[in-house]
Amino acid sequence: MHRSKMLLSDWFKLYFVQKQGKSKGLQAQFRFTLYLIEQYSGNKVRLSDVDKKFCTGFLDYVSNKYVSPKTKQPLSKFTARNYYRCLNSALNAAVRAEILTQN
Repeated sequence: MHRSKMLLSDWFKLYFVQKQGKSKGLQAQFRFTLYLIEQYSGNKVRLSDVDKKFCTGFLDYVSNKYVSPKTKQPLSKFTARNYYRCLNSALNAAVRAEILTQN
């Protein structure tokens, strides 16, 4: 199978393992970003299917549509952007690993 056929959630899990030595706060942020990705898209999106529309849709989801089950509140804009940055970081790493040609 071509590497770009890898599922986004699988790549994100591999990328998260690379970040294991980072702070606990960053680890929690990456774990929750994976949860949000799976809530937004399920587990069927391939890396090769991630495009600008997907990324802007994810940003809209975390900024406007996701509601915390605990607080019953949407995420703050700052928090939503942090989760988007985690996704963007993982996509940039996929480019560096030559799995994707561009982010």
